[in-house]
Amino acid sequence: MHRGSPDYTRLFSGSLAIEFSSVATVSGRWQDSIWLWLSGKIIITVCVYSTEIPLDFPSVVARGDFGGQGAGDRRDGRMIEEILNMAKIVLIPVLLLLFTVDVAAEKKVVFMIGEREYGTKDTLQEFYKTELAPQGWQANFVLAPSRGEAKNNFPGLENALKDADLFFLSVRRRAPTIGQLNAVREYLSAGKPMIGVRTASHPFDTRGQAPSGHAEWLGFDEEVLGAKYTGHYGDETFAIETLEGGKTHPLLEGVVMGESTKLYKNELSSPASHLLLQGRRENGDLEPVAWTHTYGPQKAWVFYTSLGVPQDFKDEGFRQLLRNAVEHSTISKETVKKRTP
Repeated sequence: MHRGSPDYTRLFSGSLAIEFSSVATVSGRWQDSIWLWLSGKIIITVCVYSTEIPLDFPSVVARGDFGGQGAGDRRDGRMIEEILNMAKIVLIPVLLLLFTVDVAAEKKVVFMIGEREYGTKDTLQEFYKTELAPQGWQANFVLAPSRGEAKNNFPGLENALKDADLFFLSVRRRAPTIGQLNAVREYLSAGKPMIGVRTASHPFDTRGQAPSGHAEWLGFDEEVLGAKYTGHYGDETFAIETLEGGKTHPLLEGVVMGESTKLYKNELSSPASHLLLQGRRENGDLEPVAWTHTYGPQKAWVFYTSLGVPQDFKDEGFRQLLRNAVEHSTISKETVKKRTP
């Protein structure tokens, strides 16, 4: 560089490095890491081969006037032009790729939560922030109050489900508005996937206490989950066992679980139900605790687990089970027939 001339390249590269470093740090997305690497490569190349980049660099490039009369300046001008041409060739496809992948990665999950016994309003939000948000998932939490007249209202559910890729259900004995429950029916009838935890085995059965303008879905457990909920045991601890046929199932990959409490009573009632985990009481009695099912003519994929008490969310095996279920739910429609039951 000419002695005494301003080092514009350092100013230029420094500001960009700070900008891209900040973006990558905030978002943590791999796309931003590529941005940082690619911009750094171009900046370093410019710094090495250019002798001076004026402040009005874009207009200088447009005029083809690189401000020098000597052979070195002309050489540097040609070098900058070559770098810019190279950037056009490389950056445009990369930009298109990053944009396409970024858009495709933004899947939407709707959490419908309405129960006061197990605190899933907190545990599921923590699970989303820790496990799903870093994977590019966008979430819409539709919450109903724990008590009071508004406990049967899930505002925003209809709009949220219209473009949802996954429906996460944790509701106990609530009667949504007719429009809200119809939105759930329409979502599932379209063949879209659902994950249910704990009280999702009896979400819309208020035992005849639905307010005016609201509705129940009494057969939800057998129709959607493929099992009949019949109650629960006490606070006793039970062991969690993997069925022999489920050990190679993708939902159980990396899942190691020991025990939990408050075992539910369920009876699998559909040939489309595929049992994965069962709970064994101290007296030897067994109850299903995790299985898959398909619902309706469009074969909506459904995963349900009766686990989901607060301590379960501290169990890495349980968290891995939910992560696997989320990943399994996102198999494209083109390969949905190949999805493991």
